[in-house]
Amino acid sequence: MVKSSIVFGASLGIIVIGLVLLLYGEYVQQKELIWGGGLLALAGVAIQTYQISLQKE
Repeated sequence: MVKSSIVFGASLGIIVIGLVLLLYGEYVQQKELIWGGGLLALAGVAIQTYQISLQKE
């Protein structure tokens, strides 16, 4: 249970960092930051979805 909460917290941190990069990339008009932040946020969502599916089994 503790391990799953650590993974959940880490993936939440990944989502936040990704969204910050995305917004900063929008601000400075850098496509690489926008794409990187978006993909990082999606990776965090995928990790959380996978973790939730493991908990329901």
